[in-house]
Amino acid sequence: MFSWFRKKAKTSISGSDVVDNYTSNTIIRDSYIEEEIQPEVKVIKYPELENKIYFKENNIERSFPEQYEDVDSGEIIYFHKDKYYQTIEEELARSGIGEKIDRIEIVCGLDGSGDCAVKVVDKKLFITIRIQSLILGIGREGYIQDYEEEQNSKFREVFAHELEHAKDGVSIYLKYGYKEYESIRANNVTNLAWQILSEYSACRKISERFHTFDTHVQIKIEGIAMNMDNCFKGQEWGGGYSPIQLLYLLDYAIATRSAHADVSSGELVYLETDKEDEKAFIAAMRSLFIKYYEIQPVKMAQYEELGNDLITTYLTIVHGVDHNSTEDYMHFFQ
Repeated sequence: MFSWFRKKAKTSISGSDVVDNYTSNTIIRDSYIEEEIQPEVKVIKYPELENKIYFKENNIERSFPEQYEDVDSGEIIYFHKDKYYQTIEEELARSGIGEKIDRIEIVCGLDGSGDCAVKVVDKKLFITIRIQSLILGIGREGYIQDYEEEQNSKFREVFAHELEHAKDGVSIYLKYGYKEYESIRANNVTNLAWQILSEYSACRKISERFHTFDTHVQIKIEGIAMNMDNCFKGQEWGGGYSPIQLLYLLDYAIATRSAHADVSSGELVYLETDKEDEKAFIAAMRSLFIKYYEIQPVKMAQYEELGNDLITTYLTIVHGVDHNSTEDYMHFFQ
């Protein structure tokens, strides 16, 4: 759409036009010209991403905030969307599965740094990656932090981590088909194995690439064991979690810290414990992660084997259950 307006032009009077206005019929009129004004054209640098990336706050899709005025200083802070979009474009290209990522959501208030949902819809994968908006410097109600390259680097690392999860799903889907993938995710035991192996794999690859080993998760074997024991006894109080969820929380922490230990010199820092049974348990879990990491992508039967191993290793070492009696506990994890 064009904007039009009428602009008054300067009028000049030649010598022959200078007359007595009282006696002359000469009339001097204002002349008008029309000018076409071109509106400022906003260049979209990453058009393919505009229909793939969404900002959400309070579960509602909104436009990205463009600027924020600091109440105290009056400083105007701008959101550098193009810089983050450039990072996304680069990581999608590097991953080799960019065309398979359907949605990228930047979510205000997301629990955790990010997550990746890989679902089968009409026999095809549908992949959504979500990232906590604070990692891009966006808070609630339009708040924006000053842009820093360090912040963008952190965003790159988190986004790359979630892409590794997506690649795990894609590799299984391409090698074994959608039915195999659906079967793996539909079963509690194989789904546990899939999630834990994927977490170990993503953490290990990202640590190798970025040489960063920060994690907030702690290995809390004693607390998990207490809650698990309550579940086994039929008591309602289990920290609000089912046995499979409790085991996931414990295995997730061990997988994350084991991955960091496996690519750094900080083994004692990441896996330190004074209890011999805990040392044995962590060592056994770490051995399982390494074994299956090296043979990915694995199929349903192998995930079932890994899932059962995760459960029986926990039962025998942490709870002291005899190997011949582990089957009596398996129904708790179904």
